[in-house]
Amino acid sequence: MATSNDLLIKQHSVVQFLAAEGCSAANIHARMKTVNSEMCISDFAVRKWVRIFKGEDPRETILRDRKRSGRPLSASDTAHREKVDCMIRANRRVKQKEIADEISILKKKRVHHIVTTVLGYQKVSARWVPRQLITVEMEAQRKDICTQLLERYIAEGEAFLQRILTETNPGSTTTIQNDSILQHDNARPHTSRQTQDALRQRELTTLPHPAYSSDLAPSDYYLFPQLNKYLKGYHYDNDEEVIADVRRWCRGQSSEFFADGVRQLVKHWRLCVDRDGDCVEK
Repeated sequence: MATSNDLLIKQHSVVQFLAAEGCSAANIHARMKTVNSEMCISDFAVRKWVRIFKGEDPRETILRDRKRSGRPLSASDTAHREKVDCMIRANRRVKQKEIADEISILKKKRVHHIVTTVLGYQKVSARWVPRQLITVEMEAQRKDICTQLLERYIAEGEAFLQRILTETNPGSTTTIQNDSILQHDNARPHTSRQTQDALRQRELTTLPHPAYSSDLAPSDYYLFPQLNKYLKGYHYDNDEEVIADVRRWCRGQSSEFFADGVRQLVKHWRLCVDRDGDCVEK
């Protein structure tokens, strides 16, 4: 049975023969496509080999692909790595296409290589998270915190979840009680001295939240996916229109909608414990 390499060599021979007869590259590719169907080499490859065969002695032509010079790809040099890393740190939800558009020299496939292989990021709940930072110790911390929260839920039941306040409902009229528990992640605005002083003044406690754990935040695994579904297909002229529509959508959701996101915390805590602290992708 002929190998794929044998088939390529045969097709290169056909290109050489037809090119010697004076056929154009487009005509050669069309004729080969009729015979070889999906196994036919690309139009680009045909044009490349036509250029190679022109001016060469047929007796000396090498039909196999020539070895490359071995020059390393320059798109992963330090400057590009640093720029990609800065874009991700500035916006954990930045898309690879947006990075490729910003750094025009990079193709999306190359951006993926830099992000995942060179920089070691992985996607968790639509956020880029440094893979190298999700250590054994961090997984143990995630499991311990989720275990504690599950034990508290088992002991207190739904009353525990009803006390949890999130920042996902800008239209909420819920009154903050002394026993309310604020759920937010450990982003810098939340851990700043000013924020912590304000929480102490209000005598508000916060729900324990391990670092790089957007999969344990209702805003990431629940609210944003729902919001993305609503926004899909809409086009806006400016940022103000987007902000106004997002606020309108949030204020139009019922209290039960947001309560459902909090209730799903229990499922995510259990998944985290079952996976020994590993991230919950879905």
